Amino acid sequence: MSKVLKGAVAQLAYGSVYDPWVTTHREPTAHRGERLNGFFVYFLRSKRDGTFYIGQTNNIEKRVERHNKGLIKSTKNRSPFDLVYTESYNTRREAMLREKHLKSIGGVKEKKAIIERVT
Repeated sequence: MSKVLKGAVAQLAYGSVYDPWVTTHREPTAHRGERLNGFFVYFLRSKRDGTFYIGQTNNIEKRVERHNKGLIKSTKNRSPFDLVYTESYNTRREAMLREKHLKSIGGVKEKKAIIERVT
């Protein structure tokens, strides 16, 4: 279910086997104030020290550019970055839940498996 996009960027579609939040095949619905558009969870690899950063956004190109310009406080000392992996979601809520899961103790195995696939 994964495919390689733009060189070494792996991407999963919403509802793939790596998405623990999707348990049924019902249509996603937007919560108050949300829109049903493309939202992404992404992995960046620092060219400086090889560490990874996980985040979520609705505009990957703009967000990576901001990371590389040092405009993001949490990553400014590790730039520049390569975008190495993305997953797409229909709502920001889904993307935020996935990001939170990958950064939690419960998501360590999945995060390591993803990193292993892209390195």
